[in-house]
Amino acid sequence: MTATVKAESAADKKSAYEQLNKRYRAFVDAYLATGPHRFNQTQAAVAAGYAEKSARQQASRLMTNANIQAAIDERLTELMMSANEVMVRLTDQAQFNLGNYLMYPSLAVDIRAMVKDGYGHLIKSIKPRQFGDEVEFHDPFAALQLIGKHHKLFVERHEVAGPGGVPLGLSGDVAKQAQAELERWRTEQQCLLEQLLTMPSA
Repeated sequence: MTATVKAESAADKKSAYEQLNKRYRAFVDAYLATGPHRFNQTQAAVAAGYAEKSARQQASRLMTNANIQAAIDERLTELMMSANEVMVRLTDQAQFNLGNYLMYPSLAVDIRAMVKDGYGHLIKSIKPRQFGDEVEFHDPFAALQLIGKHHKLFVERHEVAGPGGVPLGLSGDVAKQAQAELERWRTEQQCLLEQLLTMPSA
């Protein structure tokens, strides 16, 4: 009895991924691998050793396997950035000083130094040009906006009007007074418009 309990306890400690057989783990690894085929079920099945002709059907079958789905969800949770990690990345983007990586007198960006210092993720794209590479960085002002919204520094206000143009939330005598003021203003504007239209041209 004791031996059985210990065996079950050891199995419970294994992760969903560890409980899969070798081929299933290969499928999960290929499905989540970084690259152009990430989240491609068919390519993952091929990488796991299934025949190309039947890879599509095999992939569909594997994705309905509860144990494989549990392992994928488990790995995705591990790979996913936490809220704090997201804010750190945005802060890097907002505070990054490009001047520290400009080479003089060419004013070219020292990409190697950036990558070495851990700022490679701030580079959005690199395009070859006639006189050197064109480097585009992620927008620091966009990062500042996201950080500001996270800290509720910017408050957006929207006024919603009800029937007759009266702001919602007004009731009773206040609503009637607001409606009367709105109608008076409309009447004045209409009279002014009629006066302008009947004035003789110069």
